[in-house]
Amino acid sequence: LGRLTSPANDGASAAPIAVVSHEFWTSHFGADSGVIGRVVRLNELPATIIGVVQTVPQFPRRTDLYVNMVVSPHHLS
Repeated sequence: LGRLTSPANDGASAAPIAVVSHEFWTSHFGADSGVIGRVVRLNELPATIIGVVQTVPQFPRRTDLYVNMVVSPHHLS
């Protein structure tokens, strides 16, 4: 659903975006296709959801969000 990231989503001037896992989309958004374009907050920073990835095996651990931004307080300081 939606799209994945592209080279246009990279670099210091790129808008913050997120791609969510199918599991996260289902559990947190009720599999609502209207999630594309919705703004979510990650550590109080806004990011626009641009896509949902298909169900895939999660290895070595589950990943719910793929983002193009720094959200760690340590790295932001």
